[in-house]
Amino acid sequence: MVRGVVHSLGGVQLGIRASSTCTVMLDNVTVPNENILGEFGQGYKYAINILNEGRIGIGAQMLGLAQVRADGTANGGC
Repeated sequence: MVRGVVHSLGGVQLGIRASSTCTVMLDNVTVPNENILGEFGQGYKYAINILNEGRIGIGAQMLGLAQVRADGTANGGC
């Protein structure tokens, strides 16, 4: 365990549950320079860009589900 790092066990999720999520809290954590990934101070930007890329996949999944439902309805099924 790293001093200053606290995480939860995860919670109830809605929708797609293929990946687990939890809260991670950092309190006065020191990261050595050799362990910093990317440019210092740009972590938020990196995280948001990764989340935005994931939204494309989620949108594709929902479009596929809607197409299956529409095909079933058009053929008289449910």
